[in-house]
Amino acid sequence: MTTPYWALHPIRLPALPSAAPLNALTFSSGTGSYLLTGSSDRSITLYNPSKSLKLQSYAAHAHPVLSLAISTDNSQFVSGGGDKTVFVWDVATAKTARRFVGHSGRVEGVAWGGEGDSVVVSGSWDGGVRVWDLRSRGERAVGIFGEAGDAVSCVDVRGGVILAGSVDGRVRGYDLRRGVCEEDCIGEGVTSVVSSGDGESYLVGTLDSRLRLMDRKSGKSLQTFGDQGMVCENYRIRSTLAMGDSLAVSGSENGQVLCWDVLTGELRYRLWHSEAGPRAKSNATMTKHDVVSAVAWNLARKQLASAGGDGGVTIWDMST
Repeated sequence: MTTPYWALHPIRLPALPSAAPLNALTFSSGTGSYLLTGSSDRSITLYNPSKSLKLQSYAAHAHPVLSLAISTDNSQFVSGGGDKTVFVWDVATAKTARRFVGHSGRVEGVAWGGEGDSVVVSGSWDGGVRVWDLRSRGERAVGIFGEAGDAVSCVDVRGGVILAGSVDGRVRGYDLRRGVCEEDCIGEGVTSVVSSGDGESYLVGTLDSRLRLMDRKSGKSLQTFGDQGMVCENYRIRSTLAMGDSLAVSGSENGQVLCWDVLTGELRYRLWHSEAGPRAKSNATMTKHDVVSAVAWNLARKQLASAGGDGGVTIWDMST
């Protein structure tokens, strides 16, 4: 496995003054010119990564920010946090446009859905998935799904289907058009789920330090990804698909970001989130500071970003 030039020359955005861990990370839609982070210090920060410039801060959550998703037109984003609350934000004014309450546990995952991003979907530690209609003036969820036997750690929306991953080891697909719930038994606690571009499959990360590419129709595993450098046992680690769904990417509890070839299952790239790179430190002595909890892919600019326990962001330009 060779190390490409781009892997050795990442952009690193410094940690916030609080140095608090980052739990959520997403590029803006379209050209992907901007980056949002959600922190344990309760703040959300907007960056221009090409200039390493902090543009705006957003504050309303009373507990750590755990999940973020930005709208298709970049005018709004949604956040979920440890305060059991879902906020919809106006990017330009840095003010909240809507506030949704109803979950009885922290909100682990949020996503946009519906025509014109007209609804928000949230998944919570309370085991529930809720759908909030932005066209309605009401504050109550228009849909509540409680099939999970444990915490819902992540949600993803593709078309009329909501995917919800749970610590109970299952991914549930709620097809809103057909009014059915389809359940795939993964077998291990789910920490991440993301649909492929065509919606025919999805990538799921689990607490056995594995990623799996699952077929939506059959519920069967198409490919499994693992490596001795991949550690996901105690923390919520996010994963994503990149490079036209040809790469499966995940953070790890030991400071690594790993990229696998989707077709072969082989590890393509081993990256290090921290500038210090590989350290003489066993997995057993890793701390929360070493955890790479979030990764994000910038389709337009072919950039991969990571964030985690050290409070910093690392960006690799894979187009070079």
